[in-house]
Amino acid sequence: MTTSPYLRRQPVKNFLLVRERDRRRLRELRLLAFAVVPAALALLAYTWVQTEIVRGGYRVRALERRLEEMAKTERQLKLEASWLESLPRVETAAGEELDMQFPTLDQMVFVEAPAVDDGTDATAAMAVGPALTTADPRAVAATDDRR
Repeated sequence: MTTSPYLRRQPVKNFLLVRERDRRRLRELRLLAFAVVPAALALLAYTWVQTEIVRGGYRVRALERRLEEMAKTERQLKLEASWLESLPRVETAAGEELDMQFPTLDQMVFVEAPAVDDGTDATAAMAVGPALTTADPRAVAATDDRR
């Protein structure tokens, strides 16, 4: 195989040469860096602020949706509570599930209003607090047997 004189690599003989720094080019590079870096930092800060604003908006919307769902759940629970507290339903459940019945007259204990000596109305004295008196000891025993 023959080699062409044009393809042969010539050794470099300028190893004593030293490249001198171009001070004008270095000054231009510094000027460009001082002009571009603050602008890039300002753009980066602006982008970061805008991203945080968008994230905050998403968080607010998610919390609003959660609040709406909780309000809806609260309304449903209030409706269910009012249905569970309704007197006809409680009476039906007491009769069917717990086998309860309305008390007879023998099982009832009647409390009489205490006599007031100072001339005021007895119902006004009841508003302060009724006094517990036993009308008939047999009626109390009948109510104790029910428990």
